[in-house]
Amino acid sequence: MIRAKNICLILIFLMAVSAPGLCPEETAPFRINRLSPRVLILTEISPMENMIVALASRKGLVVVDTTGSPQTAGLARQVISREFGRKDFVWVIDTHYHWDHTYGNAAFEDVPVIIQENALPRIQEDEAGLAEYLADLERAAADLSRQISEAAPQSAAFQALQLRSAFFARNLEGMKGRDRLVRPTVTFNDRLTLRLDDLTVNLIFFGRAHSGSDIFVHIPEEGLLITGDLFLERVWLPLFSGQIELDIPRWIEVLDDVLAPEANVRWVVPGHRDVWNRDKLGLWRDYIADLWRVVQEAKKDNLDVPAILAQHPLAPQFDYLKGLGHEDAALSRFHERNVRSFFGQLFPSAAVEIGRVAREKGVEAAQARFRLLRSEKPATFRFEEREFNSLGYEFLGLRKIPEAIALFQMNVELFPASANVYDSLAEAFMLSGDRDQAIANYRRSLEFNPNNQNAKDMLQKLQDKTDSHKNAAGG
Repeated sequence: MIRAKNICLILIFLMAVSAPGLCPEETAPFRINRLSPRVLILTEISPMENMIVALASRKGLVVVDTTGSPQTAGLARQVISREFGRKDFVWVIDTHYHWDHTYGNAAFEDVPVIIQENALPRIQEDEAGLAEYLADLERAAADLSRQISEAAPQSAAFQALQLRSAFFARNLEGMKGRDRLVRPTVTFNDRLTLRLDDLTVNLIFFGRAHSGSDIFVHIPEEGLLITGDLFLERVWLPLFSGQIELDIPRWIEVLDDVLAPEANVRWVVPGHRDVWNRDKLGLWRDYIADLWRVVQEAKKDNLDVPAILAQHPLAPQFDYLKGLGHEDAALSRFHERNVRSFFGQLFPSAAVEIGRVAREKGVEAAQARFRLLRSEKPATFRFEEREFNSLGYEFLGLRKIPEAIALFQMNVELFPASANVYDSLAEAFMLSGDRDQAIANYRRSLEFNPNNQNAKDMLQKLQDKTDSHKNAAGG
């Protein structure tokens, strides 16, 4: 399996970001944007360009998101205090639980932290994986050092590598030796309002979307809306359909509320890179609402995903994304993923059904149910790669390895061009002791994704074991 956190690191590692005109000093790795006397935006000078928003109210300073490093967040705390001429921090708000928005909370351990309640189990999972996370950082930092030594000094590639190296160094230094994360002080489910005398801070649960714990932070007195990682456009495309179960009607309701004239939103601050205006968020609200209407009508007409895509391609108004570096193929994949995700919400999950049968009646019954569901025309269940992958790992965690292998094989049958399905199947075969099948499937994964570092590492381990057994036999 390729873990989500490792995927994040790989994406960071592969990004080539140039930084002309940016301040390189380690002591101030931010671009500073004073949006108003009470609103400060710090954009981290890094491949990810994480954005921290600081609010100065009469009742104290509020910080929204803290980047992925306590060291970076500590530097941000100094800049915020200097810019506002005060140090009375009263709240930290996390827009969602992901590491690049919350690990910096350790620089604000004396300040209460607010997060949406769905984040709590995910934070616990992240905490359990901190050792692995640090090992990933150390490997990436070592590889960056090697690349820097091989790059031509003063070249654009050399400068981009130095930028990434400084980013990894801050993350490593900030997290080194830590075996716990800062736990939230306050959680909420639907909405929470902080009344800070001259500022009102409305926290609004967006619904299950990018992370499952995504919120909007709305400050009406400043015309400001902070949206986390739901709506991005440079390097990444919008990330609102990242979860298996999506709360699309709620998204539309929340977007309608914050885009209403009385909400007074003028500025939209995503979690990375660029400040948006209200109209751009309205464009994406319309995309979501229109696509939700389209897939519901398609189901009534017994259409499938290819037919929906043929009748409803990505609209011309989104061609602006090409000017931001997104190629036609990437935009097509993005739109198709959204169509599949939205359409899938109208059907029960095949993975949930197969999992129920496997638990109650065994793997052979589950396989028979799988064949039956796949043969139904028109389809009555949705088949999602991530759902079957998660189901397989559920059984793998219970040490029910034959069942896990069967479930991963179903995923291979469903998605034969996915690198990750072979990676997961290989892991199950490796745990079963079937080294030949593990090797075959890791190699198959690499055919579809030559950059799958997990498959490369596992193949090396399997080969080392093979060589060791041969040497022992020869001895």
